[in-house]
Amino acid sequence: MRSSIWLLAATALGVSAHPLQARNNSPWSPVERGYYKAVAERITLAERDPSFPNFWGSCDLSKAVMPASTLPPPDSGLKLKHVAIGRGTQNYTCADSTANSVPLAIGALATLYNASCFAADAPGLLALLPEFVLNTAIPGNFPNSGNHYFMGSSPVFNIIHPDLGSTTAKKLAACDAPSTATKGKGGNGFGSISWLKLGQVSGSPSMQNVYRLNTAGGSPPPNCNGMASKFEVAYSAEYWFFGVDS
Repeated sequence: MRSSIWLLAATALGVSAHPLQARNNSPWSPVERGYYKAVAERITLAERDPSFPNFWGSCDLSKAVMPASTLPPPDSGLKLKHVAIGRGTQNYTCADSTANSVPLAIGALATLYNASCFAADAPGLLALLPEFVLNTAIPGNFPNSGNHYFMGSSPVFNIIHPDLGSTTAKKLAACDAPSTATKGKGGNGFGSISWLKLGQVSGSPSMQNVYRLNTAGGSPPPNCNGMASKFEVAYSAEYWFFGVDS
């Protein structure tokens, strides 16, 4: 049945078959409840319509549309190759633990999960995922796409599913996350990191532009008062990869 993928999504965290039923007799958080309510609605649509898309079958990325922002569009001649959900940490350093110092970004570390079919066929659910996985975990049916880390001051992306290779990038443009973005894990924190357009420095032709969008969490406190010399802040985001056929 085409709705089976949504049932997998509903049970991926060890919950009951009904997405809205409480877990271990405890109520869902508002974030969890919103995601599973959307899953339940998709299941209902799938049961009513046999032509409902099978998300882990073929999916048409030409239908996918990035969230609206003030970032520049992808460079001419590029097409969307992959969409992933990233979950990990933004990393910071402090010169001392006083309010006289401010945290400095020193990179990020994240695992990337394949969300291309959601981008093509279920953008509403995709939009819920960054905050959802920031607060819980990636649903178990999402294949691992690869990873994201920094080499010195340069962001690096390795995509192994599908095999797009590796790219080292630099920041081309940025804009603030929307004012409605979550402040952080559990709704507590200092806001969501900026949205970015990155351009390739070297690497695979399949990843010449990378966008970081729909961010959840990741921002540091405004100063270093009481902070360790190095610390991490949990975040999640959508990553959109544009390139040419290799």
